[in-house]
Parts: sequence; structure tokens; C-alpha cells
Amino acid sequence: MAVVITSSYNADTDSPGFDFEISGLGPFDFVTVERLIDGIFDDYVRGFNNVTASSTMAGSDYEAPINRNVSYKAIGSGGAPDEEDTSAEDIIPYTSPGQAWLKSVFIPELSREISISEWSDTDFPTNILSSDKALGRRNPVVITDAWGGREISIDVVTDEDVFQASWAEIKKLLIEGGTLFLQTADPLFTGEEDMFCEVTAYS
Repeated sequence: MAVVITSSYNADTDSPGFDFEISGLGPFDFVTVERLIDGIFDDYVRGFNNVTASSTMAGSDYEAPINRNVSYKAIGSGGAPDEEDTSAEDIIPYTSPGQAWLKSVFIPELSREISISEWSDTDFPTNILSSDKALGRRNPVVITDAWGGREISIDVVTDEDVFQASWAEIKKLLIEGGTLFLQTADPLFTGEEDMFCEVTAYS
């Protein structure tokens, strides 16, 4: 029996992603699932990188990008010659360019669609090791390390009577959600790539 993987859009308003099922893994010791964007490797699906295989398995990917052609490749290995299969491409749709989601990486049920009223800052700090004035030079000598990760500041609208998440839901997500994943409908509209983040302040 050959390895077969199928995937489908989960139609979850607060945590859009894909669910997948894998069969034919009986002869194999391990399985890996890769996320493909336009047929090109993007990343390993969280929790499915060379893990112990059972004959059939199921999983979910809440980190797939919005409005992109996504498919999944399952690779069975160990115990038999490697086999692989790739699911059909599918797209997570959006209804407006301003849509955004704030997802908990480890507690998906806390994830919520959010309405961002202001995205005031996106900073890319550098790690400056030293800035020294040197004789005979007009400008200082600046020694830097690698660029730091993005730091952002956003305002989120909450409203119990419309589609936005309630204040209590957002607070619970920020305080209890651990590492978060901020997604927008499409970086072509927003200029912001999806990002993993830690909350450093909430008011």
C-alpha cells in the first residue's frame, strides 16, 4: 500500500489552516510532512518532522499562509524504501485585504481573527556592539552584529456585537497564549510578512 496524503481547508474563521490525513504508513518507522508553496518547499509542518509513524495519521497546519497555493508532501522512511505523496493544492481565502489573525502556536483554540485599527510601528533593530570615534575619521566606527527580529506595535479593536473578538478573548490570548503567530490576508497588501512573536507589553 502506497503512502497517500490528502488535505483540506478547515474553514475555521478564527484559526484558518489545513487539516490533512495520511495513510499507507504501515511499512515505515517515521513520517515527515512538508508544506509546499506553489510546489516549492516552505517548511516542515509543526509536529511532523521525522516523527514515529503509525499506519494512518492525521494533523493540522495553522501556520499556512493566506491566499497562497499550498500543498503537503508526506514522506515515509525507515523500515522500507522511502515513499512520498503530495496532496492537491488549495488556498486559504480571505474576504478583505485588511483581515488579520492572531494565533496561539500551542493552544489553537485561543486563536482569534482580529481587527487592527492601527499598525503604528515596525522596527528592525540592529545589535550595535560599539560606536567609537576614531582619530582622523569624520564618522564613528560602528560595529554591528546580526539584525534583530521585528518589533511591532498594533492597536486591536474589540466588539462583542460584531465579528471582532471580545476584549476578554483577546486578553486571554495575549496572556495565556504563549508564542503567537500574527497573520495578515496577504503581505502584498500590508507589506508585512507573517510573524511569530512574543508579547512584551499589553495595555
